Amino acid sequence: MMKTLLLFMLVPVLLSGCSTRWVKIRDNPTDHVTSRTLCRVSAEQRFPVRNEVINRTNYRTVTEPCDYKRWCGGQKYRTYDVEKLQSYVTDVNDGSRNSSYHDCMLDNGWQQQTKSNWEWDRTPITLQYTGPAK
Repeated sequence: MMKTLLLFMLVPVLLSGCSTRWVKIRDNPTDHVTSRTLCRVSAEQRFPVRNEVINRTNYRTVTEPCDYKRWCGGQKYRTYDVEKLQSYVTDVNDGSRNSSYHDCMLDNGWQQQTKSNWEWDRTPITLQYTGPAK
């Protein structure tokens, strides 16, 4: 119970350790909001969402006691594989669409950087006392 609780508390902390942001790679990039919009539309036009069902067969080995040794070659246990069909839906254009988007943003003067939260340049927050609230 305690391990489960610790796991649920630790996972969000570990997942929040890194973040991404877009940084300028030249002096006069296209406006960030404009670039994002144009690049997203362009990427979605070139590589629209195309969902496909993927089927995969997994095998699981099962071992069980053998009641009749003659059926199991004189062994106490028999082992066999059981098929399990797994189906899921995936967007086959997702990777190409993301690459197209990132290439477009690069062409417009923006590059995505991933860093730990404590690595970002931060401007210090200064608080100014203005007197009691009225």
